[in-house]
Amino acid sequence: MDLSLVLIGIVMFIALIGMIVCSKKQKTNPNAQPVAIALLIIVVVCGFMMMYKTGVFGSGGAEQFRQIEDRYYASQGNVIGKYIAKNFADQKILVIAERNFSKDPRVNVLVDAIKEGMGGKADIQVDTVELANPPKVPQGAPEMMDMPLFETMTAKDFDNAVQKHPDCTVILSTIGLPRDNNKMKLWVMDSAKRPKVLLMGAADLRGIADSIKRDLITAVITISPDAKFTEDAPPSDPQKAFDIRYVLVNKANIDKYSKLFN
Repeated sequence: MDLSLVLIGIVMFIALIGMIVCSKKQKTNPNAQPVAIALLIIVVVCGFMMMYKTGVFGSGGAEQFRQIEDRYYASQGNVIGKYIAKNFADQKILVIAERNFSKDPRVNVLVDAIKEGMGGKADIQVDTVELANPPKVPQGAPEMMDMPLFETMTAKDFDNAVQKHPDCTVILSTIGLPRDNNKMKLWVMDSAKRPKVLLMGAADLRGIADSIKRDLITAVITISPDAKFTEDAPPSDPQKAFDIRYVLVNKANIDKYSKLFN
């Protein structure tokens, strides 16, 4: 085993833990935010170093790796598209993404997969969450080092993003929910008028099991407890590719997967 890979992995793990701790304390300690950003930079650098060491960037490996990961990622859109088509007919969908979504090719991959899952018939709008009080990023820090929205957005920010699209009856958030999501006005809307909320790729799912049971959150796609991560190409069938890594949790099976939300 390459000792340098082990060391990089250890540094990356410690930085990741530190970043999570700092992100939780940033509301009470303003100094925690720049530390969290610095640790995020370390995590990203370590990730690139590991991919370089394992040959992902050599001999066309980067492009092959990207294609494999895009196919796994797209399988989520295909499955959620089928779920929407089956349960909610003729819906307008709002996909909430990170701020740089217009530059992120995976957003187009996801939207195309949702359309495919819905049989080609889909009215999809993509937007982001604008922050009323954006955090200060250290001068000279690259744009990609901005704190992710799930760490910085508030309930009011998320509500505002939804209210900009009153015609959308399904909300698919690829960035999770704000940490103070219990304050969102979205939850207290009349159930007949409230958009269906679906989550995909959320970094923090703690404490939302009750919201799933109450149908405030209609469905969540997350990493399966039996997920397998390999370098092999996924099956051509999107559902089979999905089943290798992910699981869709809703009111019907929340008890089976409740530990994912602790």
